[in-house]
Amino acid sequence: MKAGEYFERLEQRLEAVVATGIVHQAALPVHTMVVERIFGRGQKATGAIGRYSTKPFYAGAVQFAKHTALNAKGKSGKTVFKNGKPHKTMYLPQGYKQLKETQGLEGGFVNLTYTASLKNDFATSLVSSGGMAVSGFNNQADIEKAEALKKKYGNDLFALTDGELKLFATETGRRLTGFLFK
Repeated sequence: MKAGEYFERLEQRLEAVVATGIVHQAALPVHTMVVERIFGRGQKATGAIGRYSTKPFYAGAVQFAKHTALNAKGKSGKTVFKNGKPHKTMYLPQGYKQLKETQGLEGGFVNLTYTASLKNDFATSLVSSGGMAVSGFNNQADIEKAEALKKKYGNDLFALTDGELKLFATETGRRLTGFLFK
């Protein structure tokens, strides 16, 4: 067999591998693990994402994803001002952490889940492109949120851990071996 024929056959075989979706199949369980790590356990590739602020502030209806959780009252706990007008905001002495917890959401660690939009967009973003598996965000608002979060918490926020990379390599190798030697 001539070198040209060999490389042509090799290229055909690689195209067949790409067509099987092996890379996407190997990436799927890893992507699922990444979603759980980030949005379920609040971990980025290098450890905890962070802690929510406990700096006191006033929150209005706009800050509440669950509007029914807004219990309008001031710093003193009163629901009306001295002039009789009702409060429209809620004083949160424990800050953003309390805002999350008041709505029944996780407040003990940063998990990037408030309305679940970011999580749902990321979780459903895994696609195959040119023989590669690619994930990220599809919604422009979520793309902008993710960029802002990376600036705040670090570029490794959505990166794979060493263990996830190893699992992906193992899964890809196992599936590739099965395809090539069946």
